[in-house]
Amino acid sequence: MLSDLLLGGEKPLTKMVFTRVFKDIQKAVDLHGATPHVFRHSYLSMLNQAGVDPKTIQRIGGHGNFILTYNLYVHSSDEQIMDADKRVNGLLTGKGNNEGISPAKSRNHQ
Repeated sequence: MLSDLLLGGEKPLTKMVFTRVFKDIQKAVDLHGATPHVFRHSYLSMLNQAGVDPKTIQRIGGHGNFILTYNLYVHSSDEQIMDADKRVNGLLTGKGNNEGISPAKSRNHQ
């Protein structure tokens, strides 16, 4: 299963195994210079875009503090920024994308 490879399965991958696997991937696919760190940023940001809760993203990122995870690794997409604008506009005008969304759910939607 792919998630076993990405997350290390029952045991985390050693640095040596990870490096070998990553080099094999680089030989097979043009990663355009992307590093494992770039993939880490992307993965944590995509978890955020998928609506995964901050504490889960923190745990996956391996950080003791979710503020560190969010400040360094999680980035908002343009789509999320536009969605946030539409939501606030809907709240202010009483129209828009807020039908069926409670204020609590609006706050937690990231």
